Amino acid sequence: PGISLDANIGFGSFKNDGTANPVINSGQIRLYQNATKGGSIKIYASNGATITKVVINASSKTGPAAYSVDGVGSTPLSISDGSYTMTGLSATSEVEFWCTGTSSGTRVYVDNFDVTYTTGGAPVIPQPVFTPTAGTYFNTQNVEIGIPNKIEGYAYYYTINGDDPTTDGILYENPIEISSTTTLKAATYEEDVPENGGDYSAITTGVYTIIEPIEATNIAELRGFYNPTKADPELYELTGDAIVTFITTDSKKVFIEDASAAISIYDGTGTIFAGISIGDKLSNLIGEIGAYQGMIQLQNIVGPVAAVTTGNVVTPTIVSPDEFMANFENYESQLIQFSEVSFDDNGNFEKYQEYGVTSLTGENAVVATHFKETEVTYIGLPIPSGQLNVVGVACEYAAANRIGLTPRAIGDMTPTPTPSVPVSSKGIIIAGLLIGLVVVIRKGRLF
Repeated sequence: PGISLDANIGFGSFKNDGTANPVINSGQIRLYQNATKGGSIKIYASNGATITKVVINASSKTGPAAYSVDGVGSTPLSISDGSYTMTGLSATSEVEFWCTGTSSGTRVYVDNFDVTYTTGGAPVIPQPVFTPTAGTYFNTQNVEIGIPNKIEGYAYYYTINGDDPTTDGILYENPIEISSTTTLKAATYEEDVPENGGDYSAITTGVYTIIEPIEATNIAELRGFYNPTKADPELYELTGDAIVTFITTDSKKVFIEDASAAISIYDGTGTIFAGISIGDKLSNLIGEIGAYQGMIQLQNIVGPVAAVTTGNVVTPTIVSPDEFMANFENYESQLIQFSEVSFDDNGNFEKYQEYGVTSLTGENAVVATHFKETEVTYIGLPIPSGQLNVVGVACEYAAANRIGLTPRAIGDMTPTPTPSVPVSSKGIIIAGLLIGLVVVIRKGRLF
């Protein structure tokens, strides 16, 4: 498969979870970043070939990487003397090498690679597989060891102290409980145990990173963890439920709210909240606490995220204009309503602008169009006139010293309903008119 390099070896490249497809630029194959599995190179064996060594030569950007053998395992790898070296292999189908960097500065730019392989020879003992695969988790994992297709007749020996299981190891009998960061190594044995020198497979190595997030039961508690002076960010988990009130696609923002407060979420990849809509209930969100343009936000989210339920409604909190402007921090990111206000301006809405509103009692506040026309679709439409109820999200843009209420759509600005006269009042009025008519007629001596 892939592009043939010779009669026995092929080659291909893959995007996986990287931020972009691998490309050839300035004579290099660029593998883009993702902490779990970024862009990769696969080297295929065919016609009975066995790959025993692969050397990836790289320069310019040489971030962390990992590799697997025959689709098994995830062995961390770093560059040394300009090369990523994978040796002691027994790959009969493929070796995959991928970037595990987390930023543009930790990509891997490949110059070239060397493949060493043999043909013919004795059958290879299958390498063990870990389930779940190695990676970062946020609770205890029970790891099973096996081989592809669950072939019977093999034994597995493993270690969790960093030693190779080929000279000493623990016989695998039950799932291995991993509750803290651990390097797990295992090998498959066909007959004799390690101390008797039996034949064994290539070693599978997996690093299980266990991170226990700090829990917050509601958004108010979550916001309270924000510390702008903290150098090393912690992970936090919102264990309670929250409802989505606003989503901005270009800015990659999701606003959520519960009974205690609200917060914005920054989805840097633009994919973690794919399929999420306003009104969706979310739970057990995990990420770091940070801030952008003065607004506290949940960021570097662990995803993907799925809705618990859909179609939920958040009722806006009615706040007076003066109270909103004086105590904005109390309402940041919340869905707020100004009642019976009118715009001080006319014309059409423009993006990134502020518009004054005034209440019937003379209180003043700001409606701010913080986002692009693709995100708040009333940009370019006429500013509505008359008394209005205006709903929006409380937003701040510190760079321009701008705070205000940002409506999500033109439907968030509706005319204030005219009070209707109750039916009982109408009856009283009509009765009064009839009584007056009778009095007039009697005075006129019509009967």
